[in-house]
Amino acid sequence: MRATKFEFEQRFWVIGALIFIAFSLGSTAYLRTEVVHDVSQHSEALVADGPYRYVRNPLYLANLPMMAGIGVMASRLGWLFMVVSMWVFVYRLILREEDGLRQTQGESYHAYLKAVPRFWPSLTPRVPSGRGQPRWRQAVAGEMIFWLFGVAVLCFAITLNIKLTGIVFAASFAFYFLVVVPLVKKRRTATSL
Repeated sequence: MRATKFEFEQRFWVIGALIFIAFSLGSTAYLRTEVVHDVSQHSEALVADGPYRYVRNPLYLANLPMMAGIGVMASRLGWLFMVVSMWVFVYRLILREEDGLRQTQGESYHAYLKAVPRFWPSLTPRVPSGRGQPRWRQAVAGEMIFWLFGVAVLCFAITLNIKLTGIVFAASFAFYFLVVVPLVKKRRTATSL
């Protein structure tokens, strides 16, 4: 099947979106949703499965193309600010998490640091699989707010209908707070028992 004219003209962004979805879905599937969306830093365990065998920070890496994509709706200077500020912020978050993992994981984390690149993914796995199993249902649910956010932006880009965009934004927040947050709390309670 041949690509549409829109797909051809916007191929850079389509490819970037596909990469973002692949990274965010795969990354979240190996981390628990309650870890990804928790305000507390978790460094009690090292995850070295799935995309974490290729790059240490796939979720943070995915923020950069996401910000670049959102930034096209801003001015050139706004786009530059969005991308650079996101990179600086994400890099600072990474340094904080690395410090926590160094303190709790010791030598195993030092070996992981040496083997797996921080930000630019390698083409081949850099560490053996830890045999962790992905949890796809919780990954999709945990990332649903971002997927719906992207749908809202896409709705606006295609229709320029602010009401439709508002409805999709509202639906994404409602879904997140009415479905995902209670599931995360339920899992957190079940794992702490």
